[in-house]
Amino acid sequence: MNRETENPDARSMIRRYYVVSYFYSFGPSFIFAVYPLFLHSRGLNQLQVNTVAAVFFCVWLLTDVPTGAFADAVGRRAAAVLGCAFHVGGFALYSFSYRYWHVIAAEILDAIGLTLANGPIDAWLVDGLDAVGFTGAKEYIFSRQLQMMRLAGMGGALAGAYIARANLALPFLFSAGAWAIAGVVALLLMHDAHFGRPRHEHYIVHEIRERTVDSLRIGFGNRAVLLMSLATLAGSAAWTPWWQEWQRYFTEGFGTGIALIGWLFIGFSVAQLIGAELVNRVPWAWRRRAEWMIAGAIVTGIASITVAFVSGPPWIPAVLFMLANVSLGGTGPVLSAWYNEQIGGENRATLLSFQSTFATFGGAAGLPLQGALTDRFGASAAWLTMAACALLEAPCFATWTRGSQPFGGERSAASRMETANP
Repeated sequence: MNRETENPDARSMIRRYYVVSYFYSFGPSFIFAVYPLFLHSRGLNQLQVNTVAAVFFCVWLLTDVPTGAFADAVGRRAAAVLGCAFHVGGFALYSFSYRYWHVIAAEILDAIGLTLANGPIDAWLVDGLDAVGFTGAKEYIFSRQLQMMRLAGMGGALAGAYIARANLALPFLFSAGAWAIAGVVALLLMHDAHFGRPRHEHYIVHEIRERTVDSLRIGFGNRAVLLMSLATLAGSAAWTPWWQEWQRYFTEGFGTGIALIGWLFIGFSVAQLIGAELVNRVPWAWRRRAEWMIAGAIVTGIASITVAFVSGPPWIPAVLFMLANVSLGGTGPVLSAWYNEQIGGENRATLLSFQSTFATFGGAAGLPLQGALTDRFGASAAWLTMAACALLEAPCFATWTRGSQPFGGERSAASRMETANP
């Protein structure tokens, strides 16, 4: 029996968190496999495709911490529901976009929606569990949540790939509808607002400013938070451009239709699910987190380097990228749990946004670079850049743990995992 089942309030909180996360993940899933292909169909080259995504990350970078502070000041549910509304507008506009500036406008709306809701859902869970006296390990919850997100993404991506055979714009309309449903689910289920309550607008503006300044000071002043955020930056620079480039690479390599891209997305997602399940079955991964994270960065780097230099049938790069995705799925829950141990309750959403700000900066920097390299030198140059960025994660984890306790609490991760999964 898992520890959370012993507390009925915690059990209810976790179940609602899973449902909200599932529907929130299902929102964008219809476009996962076809998004770059849609932009190419509207006349954009790879640099332009990546630049559109870079605009998304730049808006994310500029608004993430203030919107995280908004969630801390006003409420997690209000931020999540408002974020879904922005997503609906962005995806609806996308489906009717034929010019570059139309796409840019849609990206801006979608980015604001993401920054409003990316931190509050996790913060709502953690603070809610603390409020009901939950003392078990949260690593297991984050791992299961990642698996559920992947399942949602897989189903939507495959459906979107088949829908796109009729019209590449249709998946965006389906996603807009899914985002609307996600907003309703968040409105109905996120009703344990232990932090954040309606206040006078002048007080809210003041508190957002204060929280933003304080959280930036804490983030840059806390060695653990800063180094893990730097690792997130490097990982984002490695992976974000890849998700804009692999579709065209394999479409041309296999010479088949769009439907195959949906199945490849399923394969990469299953690889991440395998990684998330693997980490739950390897006790030392939680006990020796730094070594686990360093090993994951090395696996990703070696796989990307091998793809860059291997010539042959396209199934070989596909297998290697699946291996890299196993690594991604196995390290994500560990990093999430590790990072959450370093930050406090009242500023949790803001400091989660601090970390994701580093992720957006990494993506915004990596996207144009790899797009230009792909257009000029081919995909191999992009894979080498991906490898270099992934390998930069390793020194961050090694530096943080050198001379420090590996965890932020009194109990070891291993003991907490044993408590959660006896």
